[in-house]
Amino acid sequence: MDLNKIALRLKKPMVEGGTVGFDGHVQNIIPKGSNIKFHERKKVIDEITQEKLWNLSEEEYSEYFAAQESIEKLEERISLLKSQFIDPVIEKVRQQIENEFDEKYSEDYLDQTACYRCLVPIPPPDDKLIAACTLKGIPRNKNHCVL
Repeated sequence: MDLNKIALRLKKPMVEGGTVGFDGHVQNIIPKGSNIKFHERKKVIDEITQEKLWNLSEEEYSEYFAAQESIEKLEERISLLKSQFIDPVIEKVRQQIENEFDEKYSEDYLDQTACYRCLVPIPPPDDKLIAACTLKGIPRNKNHCVL
């Protein structure tokens, strides 16, 4: 029994899969005329357009290529400005935060446990508190916290 031939004869799509040891495989059969669209018209038109743009001649479309060259120069200028003026400031601020992190930020950002029920980060409960969504008793420290 050949499932490929059956799917083609009935013009019905089929997904078939299996495993051999630890290796798996999946096969999709979409017969011609089954009315299943697996390409989008707009996407295909865009891809063909890009392909045609690569084949343009510089003599016939000189303005297009001049504009592309201008854009490349502007992008280089933007990259240069960014590396000279923006990246050093970002690095300076990052270094400042790294120097202050342990005393200012670590307690607020690192010692939080995500609640699996609501997926909202909450800090672990204090010694005498209990997490609102648990019924397991009062956790004594972070190790006892059921979250």
